[in-house]
Amino acid sequence: MNLIHKITLSSVMASLSIILNLISVRTDSSLYSIYALPLLLTGMLFGPLCGLFAGFTTGFIVQLVTYGLMPTTILWLLAPMSWGLISGLLAKLFHYKNKPIWIIFNVTISSISALFLNSLGMILDGLIYQYPTEYVYVELGLRCVTATVVGIIYCIILIAILPRLEFLRKKA
Repeated sequence: MNLIHKITLSSVMASLSIILNLISVRTDSSLYSIYALPLLLTGMLFGPLCGLFAGFTTGFIVQLVTYGLMPTTILWLLAPMSWGLISGLLAKLFHYKNKPIWIIFNVTISSISALFLNSLGMILDGLIYQYPTEYVYVELGLRCVTATVVGIIYCIILIAILPRLEFLRKKA
């Protein structure tokens, strides 16, 4: 698969991620969505640079449409970028193994990284916009629970579909 095909498929995955994000369930500071699934797939199948590209595109468009440009916009871009970048780096490091334990490891590390970066964005937003500290910390706890549940869902889906998509990576 040449660079044009990789960019095209990464763009399609970013578009799918944007749609999943925009149709998700939102509260004041939480998002209940599987929007990162296409970003994880992009990184795992096409590598860290394509994953980074898809994550940046997703994060930027969602941030622009949902909240506009803010002082912390760059922080909110880091989490979607990390989904694609870290999953791609781990895929390269472990030579694209599709074994369930590797997929669980990849999703866990990627999820923790994205959770950390999103939480950092939330804390800085709280400081800048003066949210009550208690509110921020309660939300952080809820985000950890949500990230765990969504991570389990990602693992189940990826264990089921990643081996069936292996042909895309082999052409890359």
